[in-house]
Amino acid sequence: MLRWFEDNSKNSKNSVSGRGNQVYTLAIAPIYDEWVLRDAVDRIEKYILEYIHHCTQHVKKVAETRIQLAKSQMAEFKALEDFEQIATSSQWNIHVLLKPKMKLRSTKK
Repeated sequence: MLRWFEDNSKNSKNSVSGRGNQVYTLAIAPIYDEWVLRDAVDRIEKYILEYIHHCTQHVKKVAETRIQLAKSQMAEFKALEDFEQIATSSQWNIHVLLKPKMKLRSTKK
């Protein structure tokens, strides 16, 4: 960009050679404007993404906890099904007697 201005200006030593003039020349060029605007937008997008990530960590933890709970409940249900298939009648009677007591105890906590 600067090279084109230097090559095509009549008095290139005075017009574009100074550092301040170079910055001014770049500032009026649309490519520079797009870069400056895009850079600002990129920074804002980065800050918003960091904010969202920081503020939604608890949602991720809650979802992970629910998944762990569901997995443990599935394992417990599978164990109950296995027990029902292999339990003798006396074991099943003990299970039926203890079930309400265990439920009562687990709800007290």
